Amino acid sequence: MGDEFGRLRRNAVKSEIKKIQGPWLVFLLLFICELFIYTGIRVDCTRNRFQISRAQEAGKRARTYQKELIIELDRLGAPERIAKIARTRLGLEMPEQDQVVYMDPQ
Repeated sequence: MGDEFGRLRRNAVKSEIKKIQGPWLVFLLLFICELFIYTGIRVDCTRNRFQISRAQEAGKRARTYQKELIIELDRLGAPERIAKIARTRLGLEMPEQDQVVYMDPQ
C-alpha cells in the first residue's frame, strides 16, 4: 500500500509539473519571439541610419559641386574674358560708331 501511495504521489507531482511547465513554456517562447523581433527592428534602424548618413554625405558633395559649377560659370561668362578671347583668338575688334546699326522695333 505504501508503494501504491508513492506511485500516486509521483503521478500527482508529475501532473502538477506539467501544469506549471505549459504556461512557462508559452511565456518562454513569446519572450524569445519578442527578442528576435526587437533584434530585427534594431538592425533595420541601424541600417536606416547608415543610409541616411550616406545620403547626407552625397547631398553635401552635390551642393559643393553645384557651388563649384556656379563659380566656373561666372568665370567663363565674365565679359572681360569673352572680350579677351574675341580679340586674341578670333581677331575681333570693337566696332566704330559708324559701324553700329540700330534696328527700328516694329
